[in-house]
Amino acid sequence: TTAHARLSMSLGRGALSRWGDWVIAVSQDIKQHLLTSRTPLPLERISTVPNGIDTRRFCPSERPTSQKVTNIAFVSRLDGDCSEVAFALCRIAQKLERELGCVNITVCGGGTQLSRVKRMARRVNAETGRKTVRVVGEVEHVEDILRQTDVFVGVSRAALEAMSCAVPVVLAGNEGFLGMLGERELPLAESTNFCCRGARTLEDGALLDAICTLSRKSARQRESLGKLLREYVLKKHSAQLCVERTEKVYRAALAGTSKNGDRGQILLCGYYGYGNMGDDALALRAIERAREKYPRHRLCMLTANGARDSRKFCVRCACRSSLLSVIREIRHSEIVVFGGGTLLQNDTSRRSLWYYLWLLRLARKYGKRTQLWANGIGEIRGKRARRATAQAIGECELVGLRDRASLTQARELLSEHNCTAARVVLEEDLAHSGFAEDGERVRYLLDILGLANESRFAVIALRGAERAGYLGIMRRFVSALAREGTVPVFVVMFASEDLKVSRRMCREVGGVLAYPMGIADTASLMRRACVVLGMRYHALIFASAAGVPFIGFGAQQKIESFCRSGGGVYFLDMLSQEGGAPSLP
Repeated sequence: TTAHARLSMSLGRGALSRWGDWVIAVSQDIKQHLLTSRTPLPLERISTVPNGIDTRRFCPSERPTSQKVTNIAFVSRLDGDCSEVAFALCRIAQKLERELGCVNITVCGGGTQLSRVKRMARRVNAETGRKTVRVVGEVEHVEDILRQTDVFVGVSRAALEAMSCAVPVVLAGNEGFLGMLGERELPLAESTNFCCRGARTLEDGALLDAICTLSRKSARQRESLGKLLREYVLKKHSAQLCVERTEKVYRAALAGTSKNGDRGQILLCGYYGYGNMGDDALALRAIERAREKYPRHRLCMLTANGARDSRKFCVRCACRSSLLSVIREIRHSEIVVFGGGTLLQNDTSRRSLWYYLWLLRLARKYGKRTQLWANGIGEIRGKRARRATAQAIGECELVGLRDRASLTQARELLSEHNCTAARVVLEEDLAHSGFAEDGERVRYLLDILGLANESRFAVIALRGAERAGYLGIMRRFVSALAREGTVPVFVVMFASEDLKVSRRMCREVGGVLAYPMGIADTASLMRRACVVLGMRYHALIFASAAGVPFIGFGAQQKIESFCRSGGGVYFLDMLSQEGGAPSLP
């Protein structure tokens, strides 16, 4: 599916909409709008591909420099949502003539407002005594008009076509007014597909001033500006570049389709589909690793909601709480994989441990191969639980563990119950490989969060389920940051648990709440931070992957272990060294 505007996604319209597995948005603000709407996709499946212009068709031509007429053009559909500039040009036509002398205004396009624009143009021409405003309706070869234009007024693709013809542009439309387009205005214009969304409201006086200012520039200045705009289109909006980006999205989508003659099924198991950003990152990476390692096998995942998550992750999903579905998928699988996470532990839930042990036991009962990929092993209490875990690990053909504490725990369990495992290895967390950074996307995020001009900010990831005492300690550290002039930016890794406490602390200590955010956006934001303070394990993983200093907080063993072995700092170590007073880098 392609998205070209900030469409409404109310409950009724959302129910009638059918989104593709992948979405192409035409600009960064449309991509952000989709993230905040009811689209059933993670941000990682929404790509940005801007408009592509045929720069050979829309190219500059020689114009006489001694002409005494200022040619102004407006090209657009003339419907209610995009025709306001045509009426504004008619309203200021006489003032333009008084300021600039002879002016020719050409309005191109058809639509429901065409007849109204024509009536208004006739009144203007009757008052000026000449054909000041010419309404030509739909035009097939608009490039012929643009090549004879001195100033283009409009938005979106039409503005890009004028830029490709090296025509100076005044960016103005129904959604806003940005004014004369130059090097400084280009990033903001780009983020909204040159539609001025979020800019100031279009006013006749501002439009008059912008056209007059641009028209009064010398021929050399206008030529230099036109060349700058043309080069920008060649660099960022050529049709060839658009084709390459679109083809890349299609290839990514095709990579997930099954082929005839596929072998058995890989069943991925984990805490997937509950809205936890860390676990969603693991799911995406587990899918990538499975496709790389077993390219001819089908994929299936056990998630919270099979139908919803099939669209979210673009693989077939089954409900992990349905006994019949789980048994069916295991029987149809060749390999059962635990794809990341601290699944084997009973510190937070005894039922969780026995659920995952049951999956491994059932898989072995049906003669399936079992593997652990970059798992963590947490605290396991009770003789029966420890014996069952040791037996399950011992029967796996691969036991991949993501930290040395888990490796030590696994060896202790195996030794304690005289079990042996075929292969126990230490490997990076699946999410540690990071997500590619989109420079334009990051600049857009920094701008909308008000951080574009900030030289220093810290990313804070709270855990709503953490005990109040640990949250209080975190608040002290964040307050110290704010007092030193570092802006706290709160990211929400698990909205159902963390959003409320993040909003409260953001309000109390001051800062910015970056919500909602996708996985790639969160990881990219951390790359620009001076430090990451996290109660969420994968917030620290993202920071480590980005090479950013990080401090772990809270009582979770995996946080403490990763900080001390992964190059970070555990907060208790800082408190003991500094006598209880937080001192931050």
